[in-house]
Amino acid sequence: MKTKKAATYTAFFLFFWATIFFNGCQGRDHHAISEKPYLPSPIPKGKIIQKKGTKRVSGVKPKLIVMPLRPAQGQTYNGIGLGVHFLLGNMVAHHNGLKEFWFGWRVKRIFHKKNNFLDYCQGEDSLIEAISLGRGQGIRYWLWGWFKQQGPNLKINLALIDTEGRHGQKNAEFIIKTPGKITDFEEDFFSWLEDCGIENLDGKITKSLWQEDTNMPGLDFLGRALEAYYIYSSWGHEKELDMKMFNKAVSAAPRSYLAHDLRAWALYRKKDYQAAKKGFKSALKLNKNGLGALSGLMWCAIKTKDEKSAIFLGSEKSKIRMENTSIGKAYAAIRMGNIAYKGNDYARAVGLYEKAVMWNPEKAAYLSKLALAYSAAGEFIRALDLLDHGLKIFNAGRDRESLLISKADVLYSLSMSLREQGRYMEAINRLEKALDIDKIYRLKKAADDLKVMGSIFDQMGDHKRALENYN
Repeated sequence: MKTKKAATYTAFFLFFWATIFFNGCQGRDHHAISEKPYLPSPIPKGKIIQKKGTKRVSGVKPKLIVMPLRPAQGQTYNGIGLGVHFLLGNMVAHHNGLKEFWFGWRVKRIFHKKNNFLDYCQGEDSLIEAISLGRGQGIRYWLWGWFKQQGPNLKINLALIDTEGRHGQKNAEFIIKTPGKITDFEEDFFSWLEDCGIENLDGKITKSLWQEDTNMPGLDFLGRALEAYYIYSSWGHEKELDMKMFNKAVSAAPRSYLAHDLRAWALYRKKDYQAAKKGFKSALKLNKNGLGALSGLMWCAIKTKDEKSAIFLGSEKSKIRMENTSIGKAYAAIRMGNIAYKGNDYARAVGLYEKAVMWNPEKAAYLSKLALAYSAAGEFIRALDLLDHGLKIFNAGRDRESLLISKADVLYSLSMSLREQGRYMEAINRLEKALDIDKIYRLKKAADDLKVMGSIFDQMGDHKRALENYN
């Protein structure tokens, strides 16, 4: 099966690069027809086991989301819950049996209103329904819990829910000792994840982790700053992001990688890319394998159109996660291509998307983006050929649906181009093919297709057929 799949990708590559070479030699014809789980009380301590042998798994990596930790009974609310949440999120990001995934990417989709988010963090709101929300958003594992200060230390009770029901809910208790290097519990934490059914692919995960050096005030300020960051990023920019709490986090724990990293991300959000870049480099001096800081540097490069640095940093991220470096390079290229595309620089978008497809041909979304860029540049036949060959590889599920929808979009654009040239019947022919796809996947769009078709018939003077489409 793997051999057959590899052969299929090889065939696709040959087609892809032959097409690029041919079109490069012949020139480009711009108009060719061409979201507190229930826990028993008291919470049972999770059994921490020794790390056992791991085995490799195949298929798409699952996503795990780390929710903010809430104050346990008798604990007053402060920023510590979010601070520990940020620590755990950065640790989980190194787990190469999981897809890289951050809570910050989904805050608004889980909590539709800012007050819902704040109430949840403060323990005043009801717990979310992870099973339905997880399935709806494609997030298999949900990690949440409570924290309580015990003198200079923290007790955290965690719960992990598998929304696919294979492992149910697993609970564990950990102690974080402060001040100093607070990540001494990392091996027990990752052993617990393995006991929960989440296997690390090669058993080297702790080698890429760092020793986070902080204290209780540092965690408090870190969490308060993170709260401000999430709110600013998710619910608009009514006012400028205040750097006061971010600076306090760094001052309280000057050797904290997390504090430096978060402050740099705040500067990035303020679009001060040079200051952000300097901040991320400061974070990396404390943690050379900081995925968050490397991501930040990569995004600074993307925003400033530094293609070479962006692709290099994407590759470095993949190395730390022990993945194929081409995955990170393709990610950087696709993000730069998106910016070029939105800026109507279709030639640059095409070049970047072509690199992304070359580096990671197993992403149907990348093929769709490249095809749409070809189409926007007027290269309709090239776009349709790419999508048709992609459909031979991605022949089921959401990937196929995505490619077909892109094909409908290209056909629609081609139809409009032909219409402008007065080639009305050819325009209608392409629009009918787009309509056949939209009837299956996008009924509202299909209705729009019919209206446009009616207007083309009107232009032709065929008012009877125009009326049929309008109705």
